[in-house]
Amino acid sequence: MRKQFVVVVLIAVTLAACAPQNRAQVQPVATSATAQPSRLLNIAVRLEPASLATKVLGQPGGGLATAKALFNAWVAQPNDQNVMIPVLVETLPALNTAGWQVFADGRMETTYTLKRNLAWHDGTPLTPDDFVFSAGVFMNPEFGLSRVAPFYAMEDVVAVDDRTFMIRWSRPYADAGHISSRNDEFAPLPRHLLGRPYAELTSDTFVRQSFWSRDYVGSGPYRLDRWEPGAFLEATAFDRYVAGRPKIERIKMTFIADPNTAMANLLAGEAHAATDNTLGLQHVVVLKREWGSGGIVLASLGSSYRHTFFQLRPELATPRAILDLRIRRALAQGFDKPSIAEVVAGGEHDIAQAMLADSMFYRISEFGPAAERGAVKYPYDPRRSEQLMNEAGFQKGADGYFVGPEGRFRTGIATNYSADFDEEIHIMAATWRTTGFDVEESIIPAAQAQDAQLGASFPSMLTRTTFAGATTMVGFTSNGIPRPENRWTGVNRGAWTNPEYDRLVSAFGSTLDREERQQQVTQLMREFTGDLPAIPLFYLASPFVYATGLRGPVDVPADTSNYWNIQEWEFR
Repeated sequence: MRKQFVVVVLIAVTLAACAPQNRAQVQPVATSATAQPSRLLNIAVRLEPASLATKVLGQPGGGLATAKALFNAWVAQPNDQNVMIPVLVETLPALNTAGWQVFADGRMETTYTLKRNLAWHDGTPLTPDDFVFSAGVFMNPEFGLSRVAPFYAMEDVVAVDDRTFMIRWSRPYADAGHISSRNDEFAPLPRHLLGRPYAELTSDTFVRQSFWSRDYVGSGPYRLDRWEPGAFLEATAFDRYVAGRPKIERIKMTFIADPNTAMANLLAGEAHAATDNTLGLQHVVVLKREWGSGGIVLASLGSSYRHTFFQLRPELATPRAILDLRIRRALAQGFDKPSIAEVVAGGEHDIAQAMLADSMFYRISEFGPAAERGAVKYPYDPRRSEQLMNEAGFQKGADGYFVGPEGRFRTGIATNYSADFDEEIHIMAATWRTTGFDVEESIIPAAQAQDAQLGASFPSMLTRTTFAGATTMVGFTSNGIPRPENRWTGVNRGAWTNPEYDRLVSAFGSTLDREERQQQVTQLMREFTGDLPAIPLFYLASPFVYATGLRGPVDVPADTSNYWNIQEWEFR
């Protein structure tokens, strides 16, 4: 198993004397620190999911990891050794066998046989026809996903018999053997529920159906029972889940935007677990101090990646000077990234050093060393930052701020709400001001965090969290630019365009040889960091916090979900 950062804390449930006050929109914290055993597992998550589906039509990326894992099943998933194991299918096709054929012109065919007696949550059989239907939906350009993995490489999907389907690929695709890479999953959709609406409704009406949220029917370990908007959802163990009925009968997901309130609920025993970046490392430090022997924290470093996008749409860029590469490089070297990492890491110096990022590939991941070889570094260097500003026509005025032909250089930085991220941009802006940049900070409320159009229409700089690794690298092509015609989906929020980068990503996606892919990542990172459409900041630890009454979660590599074995969990 790959090395990773893991924090394991053994602690007793003790309500902190200084526990923060609750916000009105979340559940009240109990006044007693004693939690009674319960068959209902309450998991706190920071955001209310826009959908429970693996792919959210009209939204960038997928839904929350917890929601995806509870309500969906895939062809395969990685286990705690980061090895892909079949889930919905009997076996995974192997390259250059009858199950995975590559032809002389680059086209491919892969074949998958479903396990017997698969079912949707409403009891309807899950069949190859559901994969055929799903492919038609996801490959439809009107939903904004046809140009992302794996759908851009698919030619069509056909049902071979009542348990087998085949994917015909228009080009080589390295993950065709399992089609279940994180955020690039090809999951089935229930034709019996969506076939008629898909045929009869407009695309706008289709994506707004209640099926995607409060009436969702999936094939995962839990089926949805109740959804209270703005508050919580509840689910029951699915009898016919392919890996076996989960041992925990009922699960609740409570939406708690404020991390301090989430932590107070955990300490009080009202919530039994927290995930999906509900808590930052600062809160982990508090839990070490406050919790005793009643809770455990697992935190895998490197699954998420935080970076600051530049707005490169000329009509939106404010000031337009950020279109100048010298200005972007000056900003990259004009703030103290290590100091910010110390704050985000809660003062844990070793963790802070491990968090620092020069690319979207964690340094000990599969492509990490290759990315490190290609990445252009931008260490904190106020003198070099000033030199670059001078070259771009800006000089420091009497007040210490950069001034150009059109006046003072003024810019802004925004981020989505979180206690860690709030403090992060305050420190960034403060050090930029010391260097000579007039920077204004703004916070995007949690309620707007999933607004795809807002996430692409920022005026200057936007700091966001995305997946680390190849998913984000591939997303930075011109195909990944959010636009009205693709429903504002895409990782490339700042609308960066670079033909050489596009060419290299296309080659990477069509290459099956591992060593050649390593070389391509080196070239890609050299191109990306050299042109600097976004400043790499940190690899985030994603704490998974749970009470000791919960048995089953284990330490996993960064690319694996903590929920991979949820059907085996027990809660007493």
